[in-house]
Amino acid sequence: MSDYLNINTGQFPLHEGDIQLAHPNWTVDQELPSTFVKVEWQDQPALGENQTALVAPPIEVNGVWTRQWIIHNLTEEELQEQLRLRASIPQPGHLFDKESQTWYPANPLVKANNV
Repeated sequence: MSDYLNINTGQFPLHEGDIQLAHPNWTVDQELPSTFVKVEWQDQPALGENQTALVAPPIEVNGVWTRQWIIHNLTEEELQEQLRLRASIPQPGHLFDKESQTWYPANPLVKANNV
């Protein structure tokens, strides 16, 4: 599946079905309508432990539209929220301790899963 950009509106990401909604007679084997361009995929960059990647609007370089990424360094508040959310995800074979807000193995012979 490919991503597309409507160069008139800036809508992104769009897919073939979105183009067909705007142009009902268009099929994937035809040239794209003039308001749409195909956007080349770019893998998400490697991230540090305290980073996340956000999709940025694509850019055109030498006639090729390419997906871009913005690396965001997480704030202390965002890191704490991630830890809180991770702690709230049920772990298979584990029970939740409300006091410590952590998961522990239901079977004490099972090694604890560091989450």
